[in-house]
Amino acid sequence: QTEILLTDLSVCAPSNVNPETGPTALDCVDYEVEAGSGVMLLALPNAEAPPLTQRPNSGEPADAGAHYELGNLQYRLGRYDDALESRGAALKLDSLDSRIHSGIGKAQASRGDFDEAIASFRRSVALNPDSSDAHRQLGEVYLRLGHYRRARDSLLDAAQRQPQHGRTHYHLGLAYTRLGADEQALASLRRSVALDPEHSPSYFTIGTLLCRRLRRCEEGARSIEKAIDLDPGGVLYRVALG
Repeated sequence: QTEILLTDLSVCAPSNVNPETGPTALDCVDYEVEAGSGVMLLALPNAEAPPLTQRPNSGEPADAGAHYELGNLQYRLGRYDDALESRGAALKLDSLDSRIHSGIGKAQASRGDFDEAIASFRRSVALNPDSSDAHRQLGEVYLRLGHYRRARDSLLDAAQRQPQHGRTHYHLGLAYTRLGADEQALASLRRSVALDPEHSPSYFTIGTLLCRRLRRCEEGARSIEKAIDLDPGGVLYRVALG
C-alpha cells in the first residue's frame, strides 16, 4: 500500500458525481478512507498513486492549510518554535496567504524576535491591507519597542477595519498615552471597556491617566477600584490606589 494525503477527491470520483455538491469520500469506492487533520488520508490498494502531493508513510500534512492549523495549535500550547516551523512549512507551499505571514509574525514576536516579526506583519499587510489582525499585531510590536507614532498609526488602521475589537482600542490608548495625547487616550480606553467590560488593565490605565495626568483623582480612584474588583490579585492596582 502507498499512503497519500488527498485534498482533491475528484481524482477518484466517478464521472456522474453531483455537480452541485461535488465529490465526497463515499464516491471513492475503491479507497480506504480515514479521518485526517483537515484532509483525507487514503490508502491505495496498489503502488500507483494519482498525480498529487505524495508523502509515503510520513503522516505529514500535504497542504499549506494543514501546516497552518498545526502551527495555530502549537502556538496556543506555547510551543513557539514548533509553531514557527509549521507556519514556515505552510509558507513554502503558499507564500501569498497573508494569514501565514501574520502567524509567523506572532510566533516571532512571542520569541522576542521583534525585527523579524515586524517584517512578517508588513508582508501580511502588503498582501492583505484590509487585515485588521496584521495591523493590530504590527502596532502592538511597535508599542513594545517604543515606536509610539508607528504604533498609533497601525492601531488606528486596525480600529478602522475592526472597530469592535476592544483590545485594539486599549493598545491605541496606551500609544496615545505615551505620546501625551491624554484626551485621545482616554477616549480609546473608554471605548475599550465599553467593548470589553471585564478588561481590568483598561480600567487601571484609565484611573492612572485621570489622576496623574488630568488631576481627576476621585474619578480615577473609582476606575482603579473597578480594576481591583475584576482582578483582586493585581498588586500594582492596589499600590496605585494607595
